[in-house]
Formats: sequence, C-alpha cells, structure tokens
Amino acid sequence: MVSGKYRDDFNIFRDTAIIAMLLYSGLRASELCNLKLFDVDIQEETINVYKGKGNKDRHPPIYFKLKPHLVRYLKERNRLKKSSEYFFVSLRDG
Repeated sequence: MVSGKYRDDFNIFRDTAIIAMLLYSGLRASELCNLKLFDVDIQEETINVYKGKGNKDRHPPIYFKLKPHLVRYLKERNRLKKSSEYFFVSLRDG
C-alpha cells in the first residue's frame, strides 16, 4: 500500500506534468491520453504523436520549461514501479 504522502506527491507530479505537457507542447487532450511511454524521448527532447488530428503523425519538441516536469514525473513513476505502457498513469496503473 502506498502511504498518503507518496500518493499525494505522485498525483501532484503527474498532474503538473499533464498541464505542462498541454501548455508547452500543443498536444490535444486525446493525443496526451494516448501517449505511450516510448513516445516521449527525454534525451532527444521530442514527443512522437501518431495519428493525431487529421490522422497525421507529428513530432513536437520538448520545450525547456516542460522537461523538468516530465523528468520529475518519470522519476516518481519509476520509484513506484508503474508498469503501464501509457505515459501518464494513475496509482491503479490505469
């Protein structure tokens, strides 16, 4: 069982990363919900969106203000050993 502090930290880091991703990358909500873990490349600073609006692929860059939010979220996700293929997960791996 995850204690309250860790649960709150995870939710805060995830929600902040979601808002930052929408704000700084230009992704649509549906594109964000369908992102897989391998679609976000922190090292190369790119996001791969497949079959977005108009059924087109695009590759927006990771803006420098977005990167720390994603790194912090991924660190917390890894610490909690989340195994979902989706980039953004809940505490229930959904």
